[in-house]
Amino acid sequence: MPATVRTTHCAEPVQCNGRRLGGLVSVPAVFIGQKHDNTASMTNDTQRPLTMHQHGRYVVWAVLVGVTVVLPWINPFSTGPRANTVPLLVSGFCALTLLVGYGLLQRGASARNPCQPTAVFVAWLAAALLSSAMGLAQYFGLADSLAPWVNVTTVGQAFGNLRQRNQFASLTSVGLIALLYLARRFVPVGRARLGLSMGLVGAALGLLALANAASASRTGALQWLMVTVMCWLPCQRRSRVLASAALLLYALGVFLLPVVLEWLTGLPQSGLLNRLRESAGCESRKLLWANVLELIAQKPWFGWGWGELKFAHFIYPYSGPRFCAILDNAHNLPLHLAVELGIP
Repeated sequence: MPATVRTTHCAEPVQCNGRRLGGLVSVPAVFIGQKHDNTASMTNDTQRPLTMHQHGRYVVWAVLVGVTVVLPWINPFSTGPRANTVPLLVSGFCALTLLVGYGLLQRGASARNPCQPTAVFVAWLAAALLSSAMGLAQYFGLADSLAPWVNVTTVGQAFGNLRQRNQFASLTSVGLIALLYLARRFVPVGRARLGLSMGLVGAALGLLALANAASASRTGALQWLMVTVMCWLPCQRRSRVLASAALLLYALGVFLLPVVLEWLTGLPQSGLLNRLRESAGCESRKLLWANVLELIAQKPWFGWGWGELKFAHFIYPYSGPRFCAILDNAHNLPLHLAVELGIP
């Protein structure tokens, strides 16, 4: 019997000799993950066009990922017995919905897998860009007009709807990585499209960089530096250029945002540079970590219990100074796990 050769659909552009072939397509097409027919490399493609049923699976996956990945990061509501009750419930519901939807879409799927990872990268980028816009609105005192959809804070503070500057800065870092991936993966064809695409990429980079700078997060500064360093390891030239441009835009934002805000409000503003120079006194991380180490020494094997760091910090009589800021976590993952669950 003659051998039957079945070709499978590859939803991502083809890589050949270090070059990415394919096009920078519109957001709906990126979500769907369809191949963009714009190069001669497609001459061997013998695929049949997508049926309506297959196209519907792509669209459902795109919408499912877009909602379940973005919603937990922009959810503005935090009512409940604890401030994180509603955010945790929303995040858990979205994660469960995504997993169930993924399983249902995979059932009976053909060789063309509808659940493409490109949709996840686009959703992460969308979440980061939306949160960045919220953060800059907060920074310049525009959040009042956007309430209750954007958390209200004082001028000069930026954290989106995450209510914590480090988490907000970390989201901009995730958005930066997603943007670098998408810009590297989908290369436009033609100078006109290249200029338009790079303009959109530059605008997204600028928004993420300014939002991270507005957060004045030291964690965010370290993360962006690490992303840039990793992109200078064996990596595509475009990723190196974009990562370096992102770091430069971030540095400009660190210097200029406090100056612009002081000019607009007439009040001196504290940014990342001031946070790096100032002595935090009883709110310093060194003092916090010293307190946490003392708590670990009291219960090294089984810890104080999950979520009990605040209670332990409140009742324990430290031998030295006490961390005086509102304490939610140890700001150090190994120490936090050790103090609540024990060293083992």
